[in-house]
Amino acid sequence: MTSFVHDIRPGMVVRSVAGHDKNSSYLVLQTAADRVWLCDGSSRPVSKLKLKNVRHVRIVDPDEQTEFLEDLQKLGDDGQKNARIRQLLSPYNLKHPLNPARNEGGT
Repeated sequence: MTSFVHDIRPGMVVRSVAGHDKNSSYLVLQTAADRVWLCDGSSRPVSKLKLKNVRHVRIVDPDEQTEFLEDLQKLGDDGQKNARIRQLLSPYNLKHPLNPARNEGGT
């Protein structure tokens, strides 16, 4: 059995591969054993982190955003933190993951 625990670290961008939030992108804020705490800045703000099993997420960007996390800690307001997280995740979010033709535009 493959262990994903040691690969996922705080500051990485991951995508959910199981559950009702499948294909959603998240920023990893904490890790412990076989669980990760995730945030997307909208449906899962910093005040309401999502706890997920590491088997149900995959790394999208292996670069740890350590400077981003440090800057995030300096912000006092949760609203500002959530806005910065949404901004970071925007390039990783999929519009219509199950139907790529809908991402092309048109009618």
